[in-house]
Amino acid sequence: MSFDVNALRRGGQYVALDAAQTLDLFIVNGRPDRQLFSDVIGGQLLRTHATYPRVRAFGEMVALLWANGNSQAALELEEMWNELLGHHPFSLLCAYSLDTLGKPASLQTVVDIAKLHGKVIGMVDAAA
Repeated sequence: MSFDVNALRRGGQYVALDAAQTLDLFIVNGRPDRQLFSDVIGGQLLRTHATYPRVRAFGEMVALLWANGNSQAALELEEMWNELLGHHPFSLLCAYSLDTLGKPASLQTVVDIAKLHGKVIGMVDAAA
């Protein structure tokens, strides 16, 4: 199966947002602002859902926050995504790089992040 990404983009069925630029729209003093997040991300979900009944989102913004040493903001953003899931019908996928999960946060923070997910799929480096 193949997809014409340009056609999907033109039709509004595929919307790509730059994660770093999108974060800049709702991060205030290093923390995600709940209302701005709802306006930016919730607004995009509503616009997409108005035309397409099934919406899927892939978020790498939490991973960017984590990789930049802001694990608390990543945890808060995970919670905000879950709140949106309670208000909008969509599927959410996210990913963290395994090489950054051990830093800078504690193991408990990693566990807290995992608890905010419906399903966690891990990858293990066979060379490790």
